[in-house]
Amino acid sequence: IIPKEIKVSQLKNLESNLVFAVDRNIDGNRFFSNTAEFAGGAIFLEDGEDTLVNTIFALNRVTDAAAHGSGALCSGGTTTFLHNTFAGNTGGTCSAVELVSSLTGPATATALNTIVSDHDVGYLVAAGSTLSFDYALWHDTVWDYGGAGTVSFGTHLFHGDPLFRDAPGLDFHITSGSAARDMGGDAGIDHDFEDQLRPWDSGYDIGADEYHYTPARGVRIECPLSIHPGGEFFVHGFLINDLALQPDMAVFFLLDIGGDYWFWPSWSHYSAADPSSIDFEIRDVASGVTRVYVLKPF
Repeated sequence: IIPKEIKVSQLKNLESNLVFAVDRNIDGNRFFSNTAEFAGGAIFLEDGEDTLVNTIFALNRVTDAAAHGSGALCSGGTTTFLHNTFAGNTGGTCSAVELVSSLTGPATATALNTIVSDHDVGYLVAAGSTLSFDYALWHDTVWDYGGAGTVSFGTHLFHGDPLFRDAPGLDFHITSGSAARDMGGDAGIDHDFEDQLRPWDSGYDIGADEYHYTPARGVRIECPLSIHPGGEFFVHGFLINDLALQPDMAVFFLLDIGGDYWFWPSWSHYSAADPSSIDFEIRDVASGVTRVYVLKPF
């Protein structure tokens, strides 16, 4: 049984904090601030068929200068990484993930929807080992990948700031402006590391966290009965409960167009400094007909 959070070297030995030589499926875990000497600052996977999902590897380190896998080391076996976040793992090769051969054979890995932030190298693949990856976001990382092994990758590769909420405080939720938002692919995972629904909004988020809006409730609105297509208008409303809006929240509302309901999260604006008021801007980009709009609170 693997605890949800493994922090500050709670499990420790000379090689790594966790050494697995059997098949494992690890989902929704957090490896924080662990220390190993020679291999795998957070985890050492050896000769298994392992799957790591929705897991955060952050601020782990290896202490020997020649150590491998500052975040995770895969020695032989087959490993699948789905929706993981690697941030600030240090020491040795300063790699997020390293693949090497074991005594029984080379390592093979697949990675989808991975954030790699603040490393010297994201994936380090030794000769004989094989890695394929897609839907990756790199930030503040010198080399996306390296090594003499075989590497193949897709076309959904990005560089940008994941905008973690508070990385020094070990809060690796992404925030509204994150480059990871809606840029991921469907890896067959319907939840994030906190069991919140994936996808949310218009697509899958890269990494262990799926950003969720928090809807404001109790909005009362007055607006025009009709607007010509292509025009725009502004309506002003207020909240029955003033505390419904907080910084980094968004407003959701339903738009009733001729009996068809549309979900519009993106054209609502509010001032976090004045959470008791909110302005809605709604644009109709349809053409050819005049439609009646009724704005209804969510």
